[in-house]
Amino acid sequence: MINRKIQQCKRLPTSIARLDCLRKLYNEVKDGMVAYAMAEEYEGQGRFAEALKYYQEAKERFPLPKYKLNAENSIIRVRMKGQMHRRTVAPSPAATSINAMGTRATHRREGERIDNWVATVILQSSGQYSNDSRHEAMFQAVDFVSDRTQGNGVVLFPGGWLSANEEEPRELYKWAEKSVSQFLSRYRRKITVSLGIDGRFSRDQLVVSYSKAGIEAIGRKFYPAPREKGFVELASNHLTEEDGRSRIFELNGRKYFLCACYDSFGIRKERIQNPGIDVILDHVHGFYPPGKGMSGNVYFAKHGFAGASKQWRCLVFGAVVFYKRKIPRRWPSCVYWNQGAKSTQRWRYTDNPINPRIEFGATTKEGMALVRIYDL
Repeated sequence: MINRKIQQCKRLPTSIARLDCLRKLYNEVKDGMVAYAMAEEYEGQGRFAEALKYYQEAKERFPLPKYKLNAENSIIRVRMKGQMHRRTVAPSPAATSINAMGTRATHRREGERIDNWVATVILQSSGQYSNDSRHEAMFQAVDFVSDRTQGNGVVLFPGGWLSANEEEPRELYKWAEKSVSQFLSRYRRKITVSLGIDGRFSRDQLVVSYSKAGIEAIGRKFYPAPREKGFVELASNHLTEEDGRSRIFELNGRKYFLCACYDSFGIRKERIQNPGIDVILDHVHGFYPPGKGMSGNVYFAKHGFAGASKQWRCLVFGAVVFYKRKIPRRWPSCVYWNQGAKSTQRWRYTDNPINPRIEFGATTKEGMALVRIYDL
């Protein structure tokens, strides 16, 4: 009977639904097999602390030695994963660094939550994904970030995170509005999720920000990559509204500007004047192995992120997918220009004064997500 109920929970389509089902079942029966199933679900999400808790519960509740041994092996495995994938950047609570607003601040102790923040999601992808799997990974990442933060903030996802394939993206971002706003309503504070949505086989490249109130901002790409000229349908300029909405939204007294991938290059190359923006959010599509597609992650950081920051004198955050290649450890997902008249060609990662306060990894169906949280 218990195993049948566990399997019914496991067949549910999303991790949130599976965990809710298993949690209710566990509260009813307090059975070791249910605890073990919950732990497996948490482990699959990369939530190693919760997985460890329920593997330990399972070990205590299992009556037979062979099951206790299985649980003990799982406990050892999860502890090792936790050491590898989850860590805070600050080595010492007394260490100091320049935070994302360019001022000096003390690193927070492990377990202490960050207030007023931006989180970037960098994905290492196998290339096998769907809108459903990306949707699930998005909710998973937001949950992880919410556990490590307090107050209002933004979770930034890559460009083309969802795809309408041959269709126009409008129906897809309307569908996403309903599900994302409903999900975000579980939080008392205001968490904004920003992601890219493509349509008509990437002819349409949009970026959309959602809160629990619905759509906060929408932007269409206004500056194409060299190979996209004549193919991508562009916005008339960087302030053109999309579906009657601006690409700018406000949070915590700061103005955020949405970029669709190569738009950050356009800010510098077109010498666009800053319309009062404090933060740029760049949704970058992806980097591939050399010879397999766009692979210039260093070039993008130098001339896209750093170039836009130099032009507008503001923070630039970026999220991207690394397809079938490892995430370069030093690749920056937040840049602030403080190099004066220096050329972006000569800019180096070591010139960037910004470091995340917290960094952790999480396993997804598609691969591995590296999440960085920056304190504003």
